[in-house]
Amino acid sequence: MCDAITVYKAIDSVQLYIVNRKQTSALQYTSLFEFHREAMPTPVQIVNEKGQQLLLLWKANKIDELLADGYAQDACVVDHGTSHKGHEEVKKLFEKVIDKSSEYSFVDRTAVSDDCVTQTYKSESEGLISTCKTTWNKINDDWKITLEVWN
Repeated sequence: MCDAITVYKAIDSVQLYIVNRKQTSALQYTSLFEFHREAMPTPVQIVNEKGQQLLLLWKANKIDELLADGYAQDACVVDHGTSHKGHEEVKKLFEKVIDKSSEYSFVDRTAVSDDCVTQTYKSESEGLISTCKTTWNKINDDWKITLEVWN
């Protein structure tokens, strides 16, 4: 993830005129730098980047790391109508269905709020196409999957 980068920008001189009853004085103020901050990544950008990292873990068959980095402790994965809640149950499911040859393509990413992003993507393996809707929530300054529904 990228952090905010501090950027400084030079600005021009400013002249102030002080008007007194008897005379007008000029005061010149020159500021060499003006503080600017680069735009922070949006929630959708953060989730996109994290999703790509999780996909690499999936393809490397690193399920424990995938769960720790990407899923909330009480995350729920619904696999064609069957719910699996928490890391232990989700791990058992993933061990059964992991297929490194699957191809994933994102259909939609939407920021529902500042702390919630939904993603829709499809997976194709051996001619079968599944769709998934994933809900990401910001938990303690980190983005985690809280719900994943496969059809």
